[in-house]
Amino acid sequence: MVTLKFLSDVHLYPNVYSEKILDERSSRTARKLGFHTTVKSKPLIIDYLKELIREREIKIHSPKILDELQTFVNMPNGKMAAQYGSHDDCVMALAIATFGCKMFPATQVWEKMVTPWRGKPIIKNYNPPRI
Repeated sequence: MVTLKFLSDVHLYPNVYSEKILDERSSRTARKLGFHTTVKSKPLIIDYLKELIREREIKIHSPKILDELQTFVNMPNGKMAAQYGSHDDCVMALAIATFGCKMFPATQVWEKMVTPWRGKPIIKNYNPPRI
């Protein structure tokens, strides 16, 4: 969260995922940075990743992700996670990334990218192209 806030506020980087949420206390809308995995969103993103794998619409070359996918299970309590002693960070990152591609197809992202950059470059001596 700190990294996203830094990119957004200090560098004015425009491509940080955010959601508008309603603050129930003040009845105002607020901007929430990043993708928040919840009991509602996790099944959606994992099911979409399963669909991509099942339909062979994604090819995974990373041995680490393949290893994590083999230990990613439905727990007895109904949650989806890595088996005890294993990790699922890469699976979750892939699931979020693929779901993001579904929600924001490349044409929408490209249209946003060709608008003039409003912020300072993140990398010193880097000048983004003027399109």
